[in-house]
Amino acid sequence: MKSLNVLLLFFLLINCDASKKEDSKLFEVNSQNVGLVTDSTLVKDLKFIFKNDSIVNYKEDDSFIGGLNAIEIFEKNGNHLLSIYPTDALDSMAKIDYIKLLDSRYKTAEGISNNSYYIDIKNAYKISEIKNELNALYLEVDAIKSSFIIDKKKLKKRFNFGVKIDSTQISDSTQVDVFIKYF
Repeated sequence: MKSLNVLLLFFLLINCDASKKEDSKLFEVNSQNVGLVTDSTLVKDLKFIFKNDSIVNYKEDDSFIGGLNAIEIFEKNGNHLLSIYPTDALDSMAKIDYIKLLDSRYKTAEGISNNSYYIDIKNAYKISEIKNELNALYLEVDAIKSSFIIDKKKLKKRFNFGVKIDSTQISDSTQVDVFIKYF
């Protein structure tokens, strides 16, 4: 009986470890994927990939504004996971252009998420470019085809639009507002 309990405990531990590995894969971010969404995923595939979640797809005509409406992914409990932007509006055969990661469980192998700080990104990756836009700074990281957006209101120093910014001018303790993965 004792050996049966030990064997049962062993199988439970292995099953829990396998489940954790599977969950971590669902939230893994690298240069070619966000979880199970890859650079070759089509809009029509999202129903299968997120079959246990809620998908909200706005089908309004967006031709006037010239932009695309996001496909929003929510967990059943209402937690907003992702905003997915296809290459073409209203086309189920369109590929994914980019994804805004809204849940902090989506992380790179280096542990970078939408809750990371500038120092974390700077230590984990080479920042390819810093774009100084009207209300935000865009930190471009080519290694993972991503941008990290920092609201200028969070910065200790004021930067006028378009002024070249050096990486040393951003405080290490500045938190990222948005994590975007491009395909």
